[in-house]
Amino acid sequence: MNNLCSLILYIAVFAISAVLIDLGLKRKNKLQIILGIIITATLSGLRYMVGTDYNGYVSIYNSFAKTSFITYLETIFHQPEIGIYFISRLSKYLCNGPLLVFLLTSFITIIFFVLAIKNLNPKHRGIVFFILLTTILPTSFNTIRQMVAVSIFLYAVNFIFTKKPIKYIFWVIVASLFHISALVLIPLVLIPYIIRPGVFRNRFLFITVITFCTVVTCLAIPFIFEFITKFGIFEKYSIYEGYVGYGDNNTFYLKAALFAIILIFYKYFKQISYINYFVIFAAIDVAISSIGFESAYLKRMALYFSFALPILLTCIIDVFDDVKGQIFTSTVIVLYGFLFFYISYYVLLQANIIPYRSVVGI
Repeated sequence: MNNLCSLILYIAVFAISAVLIDLGLKRKNKLQIILGIIITATLSGLRYMVGTDYNGYVSIYNSFAKTSFITYLETIFHQPEIGIYFISRLSKYLCNGPLLVFLLTSFITIIFFVLAIKNLNPKHRGIVFFILLTTILPTSFNTIRQMVAVSIFLYAVNFIFTKKPIKYIFWVIVASLFHISALVLIPLVLIPYIIRPGVFRNRFLFITVITFCTVVTCLAIPFIFEFITKFGIFEKYSIYEGYVGYGDNNTFYLKAALFAIILIFYKYFKQISYINYFVIFAAIDVAISSIGFESAYLKRMALYFSFALPILLTCIIDVFDDVKGQIFTSTVIVLYGFLFFYISYYVLLQANIIPYRSVVGI
């Protein structure tokens, strides 16, 4: 499939999926929701030689496929992501190849995205889902294990806002079965208990605190990472400290600009229970992304918070009371999702997801 056809295929599938998910959640129509999940997850799961790390995950499959459970347990402290091990073994038995590794991880990622949107219940669900698909999902073609963890974490964040710490910790542990780095997210459960509601009511104070914390986080991240990697299960990530001076980190400038726009409109946002927390997550996303100037590998931790900006962007729609203003803003946000995908993956050919190739020969 040539590049242009690949672009059209991706955008068409993402748009149809977003419409089906939106209608399905509004009408409580399970068939539409299932179809919305299937078409995107199938597109992702049936890819062949698509994604920079495709061969890397084939190698992971080949390693786990011939490793018995007893042998795996002997090395589990150094390879604790047991979720991908079981999927690899299942793929070995059912397909005798890595097909199910890509297919099941794709379905898990999309299903938890949908479950998260259902729980959070943003007003503009279809637009949120479309932006997630065009800006975040392509990353899953490379960082498969971490994106599974990201989607599960997105589902779990609702339990932070509703103050259900046991459920939140449970799902973060589940996420860590695919990427152990998810465990560092457990302390976020304390946010509602540390940041009192009074801070949220004073918008100026809240924005000031967020800005200050963002700057401090930018400066502290290298030291925090160095401390975390001293623990055994995270020790393998210490190798990423050596990857410096990689890339231009253009996404940081984009995220910083979007965050600035959100802060401008923030005082006009209709109050939803999780909005203030998502502003915090967006600030964390920008802060962690800033270290991409030194290491493109360490900034991958920002993926856990990358959903915040797309959801906050859709809140700008309701700042306008007139229908024309809402339609215009919705169009601009959807266009942003398309242009992000077009420039990043079609023009710059990032992540090697274009041209699209499938195991079925498409």
